[in-house]
Amino acid sequence: MKFFKRNSPDLPLAMIDALLESEYGVAGTLTSLESERDQNFRVDARDGAYLFKVCNADEDLQVVELQIGALRHIERVDPSVPVPRSLPTLSGDHIAEIKTAAGIRHFVRLMSYQEGVVADRPEYDTPVLRHNTGVTLARLDRALQAFFHPAASQDHPWDLMRVPRLLDQVDHIPDRRARRKVVSILERVRDHTIPSCLGLRHQLIHQDAHTSNIVINLEQPEEIAGIIDFGDLLYGPLIVEVAVAAYLSGRPVGDPTTLIDIVLGYDSVTPLESAEVDVLYDLVLARLAMSITIAAARAGLFPDETHYGADLEFMSHRIEVAVEAAPAITDEIRRVLGFSRQPRNDLATRRASLLGQYSPHFYKEPLHVVAAEGMEIVGADSRRYLDFYNNVPAVGHNHPQVVNAVSRQLATLNTNSRYLYSTVVEYAERLTNTLGHDLDVCLFVNSGSEANDVASQILKQRSETNQLLAIEGSYHGMTEASLAITNEDGSTSSTVSPISIDGGRDSLPDTLAGFFVDPALTSNGMPAVEDGLLASLAEMTRARGGLVVADEVQAGFGRTGVMWGHDREGLVPDVVTLGKPVGNGVPLGVVVTRREVLDGFLEETGLFSTFGGNPVSCAAGLAVLDVMAREGLVENSATVGAYLRERLLGLSQTHDVIRDVRGTGLLVGLELGLDSDDARTLVELMRQAGVLVGAAGLHGNVIKLRPPLIARPKHVDRFIEALSNSLYLL
Repeated sequence: MKFFKRNSPDLPLAMIDALLESEYGVAGTLTSLESERDQNFRVDARDGAYLFKVCNADEDLQVVELQIGALRHIERVDPSVPVPRSLPTLSGDHIAEIKTAAGIRHFVRLMSYQEGVVADRPEYDTPVLRHNTGVTLARLDRALQAFFHPAASQDHPWDLMRVPRLLDQVDHIPDRRARRKVVSILERVRDHTIPSCLGLRHQLIHQDAHTSNIVINLEQPEEIAGIIDFGDLLYGPLIVEVAVAAYLSGRPVGDPTTLIDIVLGYDSVTPLESAEVDVLYDLVLARLAMSITIAAARAGLFPDETHYGADLEFMSHRIEVAVEAAPAITDEIRRVLGFSRQPRNDLATRRASLLGQYSPHFYKEPLHVVAAEGMEIVGADSRRYLDFYNNVPAVGHNHPQVVNAVSRQLATLNTNSRYLYSTVVEYAERLTNTLGHDLDVCLFVNSGSEANDVASQILKQRSETNQLLAIEGSYHGMTEASLAITNEDGSTSSTVSPISIDGGRDSLPDTLAGFFVDPALTSNGMPAVEDGLLASLAEMTRARGGLVVADEVQAGFGRTGVMWGHDREGLVPDVVTLGKPVGNGVPLGVVVTRREVLDGFLEETGLFSTFGGNPVSCAAGLAVLDVMAREGLVENSATVGAYLRERLLGLSQTHDVIRDVRGTGLLVGLELGLDSDDARTLVELMRQAGVLVGAAGLHGNVIKLRPPLIARPKHVDRFIEALSNSLYLL
């Protein structure tokens, strides 16, 4: 292995003096500096200090060119990154040569000297310094990301991606327990970590930013004054940079805060990815295993060489502590970065203790979820569930365009809507352009419940009565006002007149403030209604002085195969309320109405929402509209929805329990000849089959299907197979 035997140069000072003056025109006092495999000097000259490096005789010219090229690239891209500057000879070259009396050639170079002290003492090891180390390393890597050189793939003894080859050297480790730990680490890295790294971000990295290569100025000891020693420069996984920085001489490796400070600093400049965090501590352990193995092997194979700082007893103890701390550290890193953590068996108990024992769950055995993508939700056991229920991620779970729009906006500005900024205006323009009926102004809130609450206030403010009309069995939210309109469970409010879709229109009050209706009657189980019923109720409301509110929280945004449910039903609303899918999971609710309606309300009330219409939520809303248009999701809802109903009708031929298939687009109700308990059992069986659905309707016997609008026929086929198998198990 190259450089395993260090074979450092040992040129006489007189030769160095002569070369400095002849090649660089520099004369000064030389001070020898410690180095693993080169011969380094500080040169104190009249015009300042320099670093002069005599390269190991085994060093390739291309590798020297790589290091110099990287430093010059950093200087061009971001000169504020504190690294040495490569200085030319009198003839303009950045590499010179020197030959010993024995004819051995060495490449030499001159660089600026990074003034300060190396940060390898415990008193320098503060959380702020560790955080700033991460920040500076991330800036360094950003400056390097566009640079490459063929020598970046050199065979290097400290390359973590080649660490398994050290298994041949572990017998040199004298401590038996430490040796066993090292073997275990190296085998895991070989079998798991390195394969996992293949798909991670790679680039040229410094790969040696431990405390002995971090320079600080004692006047500002928490600021990074320099990153030195580019001798381990390699092409490799970006996360290795963080892992090596965590291996710091004298740091309490078992304490996760030391690593976490560096991680948070790095992440503040270059956000880490979940898969990178998964392998991070494995790489920290690999670096420890590498250090003790190389030190022990050098001591055993080359006893004539200085052990280069090898304290094998201390390193053996460090391995023990680090391995013991591994699960807790990884879990804590994932927590502070906002990634899901390893599941704990007591999570449901802790939730009940902290959120109340009656905090609801979808299933008898709570479903612990940790991630989602597209049409699927991932459980803590890594099982992937097909989502045919959640209508919030309308354009799919974690759609990259929405995620990126939100991330960029959050990194730029998020503030109160009483300031002037563009995203809320742009979103209001885009949204109102999809609506007709002179619905041209928006009031922004945070949810569908809030939107219906505000709509209720608007209706009552304009009327002499507080009396509202709502469909029996409907659902409109969970605030006090929106809950009063809701009678999903059959409860009623003195200010709300529930009306059955089967009749009862003769008993309407003489005056009404307004009529709330979900055009698809989603929570009612999507029953079939006579043509023109909702439009007729709207006209009756207006005749009694009220306004009509189309609650499009569940029916809107292409869910029914057209953009808006009220258009499908021929309903002309005065107010439209939106929530759930508007931001694809980012809290956003909207009240859309006519200008004179909103102006009159706001003039009297001055109502506003601190977070309603914030830049981040509006960025999400804009991205949702973009995705829907670009991917043709309204049309897809109609097409795939028709295929879904066709497959369900076919299934009804072999399962008599299916009484009716109804709905439009990707909002479908499957009425069963079951009571609510048996319907819930079917929901549980579907979960066991890997598909998520829900139950609704006045009698709780309608399976409610609301998959993301990106659903394709293959997802329908998977759902039908699971449903058929589950029905046989009832």
